[in-house]
Amino acid sequence: MRIVTFPNGVEVSCHADIDVRLDEVSDLEFGVVCQALAHELTEDARLGVTTPRAEAGLGIPADPLDVRAPQMGFSNEYLTFDLHERTMLVQVLHPAVTTGDGIEAALSKDAGRRRLAVLSAELKEYRDAKSCDVAMSVTDDMSFGEIALEAYLILARLRGTLSESDTPAAVMEKLRVGAWSTLLGMAESDWLEVKRAMYGLGDARQRFELALDVSSFANSKDGGMIIIGFGTGQDAFGRDVIDNTAGITRLEASVARIEDVIQQLVSPAPQGLVIDVFHQDHRSVLAILIPSQSAAWLPFLVEGVVLDGAKMYGQGFTWVERRGTSKRAVSLADVQLRLRPQLAP
Repeated sequence: MRIVTFPNGVEVSCHADIDVRLDEVSDLEFGVVCQALAHELTEDARLGVTTPRAEAGLGIPADPLDVRAPQMGFSNEYLTFDLHERTMLVQVLHPAVTTGDGIEAALSKDAGRRRLAVLSAELKEYRDAKSCDVAMSVTDDMSFGEIALEAYLILARLRGTLSESDTPAAVMEKLRVGAWSTLLGMAESDWLEVKRAMYGLGDARQRFELALDVSSFANSKDGGMIIIGFGTGQDAFGRDVIDNTAGITRLEASVARIEDVIQQLVSPAPQGLVIDVFHQDHRSVLAILIPSQSAAWLPFLVEGVVLDGAKMYGQGFTWVERRGTSKRAVSLADVQLRLRPQLAP
């Protein structure tokens, strides 16, 4: 038994392989961990990361297999990393598709959403279960939290739990046809933000918050959407999920004002924005759809900064990105690092 220390100070006891929980290393970049721990692992040893269930991480309903056969259910995922080869192995137990062609077709559906390349997908059959082992290449600049989201897409897709309706466009259609109640239980995610009340557009901080929310989705690979008028509450996993679809009143006048705020504060203005109000039983809900943006327009910046958590300062800008269910400001050091290649002679 020995003690291994990660770059963030987390210490774990191990023998040959190193095992750690995702919440202990979520913010660490893969390349940094490789440099720090590669010498700790023999050629055959691996780094294992235990994560929550993929469905919980993606904010989608749980694996129906757990309902049909609870004894086969697992409370966590286990991702295996080869730090020398820079690869990750994702084992999908009880896949919904069990043919090579079916696996290939399922994996191709999310190819545009993933940053990591699939190297191989191998079907295996055991005495009481089938599995599909998916090997993926891993890039050094991704955090373990970001890598886990990539693995979740693979796991949920091959289990059959990633529905085609779990997209901004599909949610917009449900709002349009009045199928609001079907969204109950949907969790906020890397593409969905839900707000019970309208932004206070008469307040500078609230206008700034709206601009930050929109730009964070514009800066993400797949865009996203904001729903205003639904309530949220925490489920058993601690996720914020839609628990009230009653809607609110007096939203129509807000559309033009929202458009003005985005035009004034977000630069460049995101392309293809859709802002619409939907009605049902004398109540309304407003949705802002931010489609995926061309890389040529990135980054989308917000005019102004907040000082001391309260005071607005107009001379400056804020660069935010969507990370999971929240937005995170890009640090000054990261801004300089990302701009350096563009400014080099």
